[in-house]
Amino acid sequence: QTEAQGGAIRTLLQPVAQLVHQLNEFQPTLLASYPTAAQMLAEEQRAGRLQLRLREVWTGGETLAEPSRAQLQRAFGCPVRNSYGASEFLPIAWECLYRRLHVNSDWVILEPIDRDYRPVAAGLRSHSVLLTNLANRIQPLIRYDLGDSVTMFDKPCACGSRFPVMSVEGRSDEALVFPLTGGGTATVVPLALTTVMEDDACVHDFQVTQTAPRKLHIRLGGEEHASAHQVRRALGSYFDTLGIDAVSIDIARRAPARDEVSGKLRRVICRLDHH
Repeated sequence: QTEAQGGAIRTLLQPVAQLVHQLNEFQPTLLASYPTAAQMLAEEQRAGRLQLRLREVWTGGETLAEPSRAQLQRAFGCPVRNSYGASEFLPIAWECLYRRLHVNSDWVILEPIDRDYRPVAAGLRSHSVLLTNLANRIQPLIRYDLGDSVTMFDKPCACGSRFPVMSVEGRSDEALVFPLTGGGTATVVPLALTTVMEDDACVHDFQVTQTAPRKLHIRLGGEEHASAHQVRRALGSYFDTLGIDAVSIDIARRAPARDEVSGKLRRVICRLDHH
């Protein structure tokens, strides 16, 4: 992670009330965040606890669905601009006024590939994409496999930009919502949860599913050496900072399950059973 990304995620690890207070004090005119985090703040804005007068909202790092975009626009009353980036190269693509992503092809090379690492033609969705960073002279990255499914287009955009147009299937993890003892709920955004799992529990091959308001089911891949106690301790400590208690955590030594339809792997899933 870059220093900027690390700082953004650390900000999201704090209680929402504290974050809202800081934002109200700072009064930014531009909000840049992950879609799930921006949606959480939009709920605070609609409730009147957050009181920002923004000129634009920038999102990236996760998939921005159209309903989410509309929700952000209604809450903050300003345009929403989306982007595509990665830790290996932050500004891979930026959205124009026609809501199409343009590749910064003067700084980065993207090569869509199939499962056998063969080139994929324009207009077809790739299995993954190779990235070559043309700006990083300290640690060059050449044909690095990002794992994202992208589609490149060869037709020019109506905005007039000559930079190539692309679409991407980014992360589609979900926010989790837990009840608080004193009433109300606490929202846990997926990137905050995965940061705790990676940095504090020291696991990287995992899948967290919320199956009830106070119950999590966690799959740990076979290569992970962390103990169940280590995972529960890391999550328990994080939940304590948010005022969330009595969360039951079931841990299984099984590989994370991919979506049966898309084949994509989601690391954080909300699947509440109301029956």
